Amino acid sequence: MKVGLQFVDPLNFVAQRFLIASIALLPVLAWKRRNLLMDSYTWFKLIVLSLINAIGITSTSIGLLYETAGLSSLLTYTQPFFVLCLSVIFLDEKVSVIRVAGLIFGFLGVATLYASNLSLKHFSSTLSSSLS
Repeated sequence: MKVGLQFVDPLNFVAQRFLIASIALLPVLAWKRRNLLMDSYTWFKLIVLSLINAIGITSTSIGLLYETAGLSSLLTYTQPFFVLCLSVIFLDEKVSVIRVAGLIFGFLGVATLYASNLSLKHFSSTLSSSLS
C-alpha cells in the first residue's frame, strides 16, 4: 500500500481498490441473490457498516502518508477484531468457536511478528551500545 500511495493520492487509491473488489464480487452477488435479505432495515445496517469500513480503510491509507508501514500494518491486521465487534452489534452475527479461533490465531501471528521485531531491535541496540 505504501508503494501504491507513491503514485496516487489516498482517496483515489481506496476508490480503485473498492472498484476492483466490487467487480470481482459482482458474480458472487448475482449467484447468491436469492439468499439475500431484502428488507430495508438489513440494507440500512449494511450501508452503515460499509461506510464505517470505507472510513477505516481511507483513514489507514491517509495515515500511511504520515506513519510508518509497521504501525499501519498493525492497525490493518487488527481490523478483524473491530469488524467482529461491529458485526455482532449491527448485524446480530453469532460469535462461533471457529471465528474466535481465527481471531486468536491471527492475533498470535501479529504478536509473534512484532515480538520478534521488538526483540531484534532491542538486541541490536544493546549490542551496538556494548561495542562502543
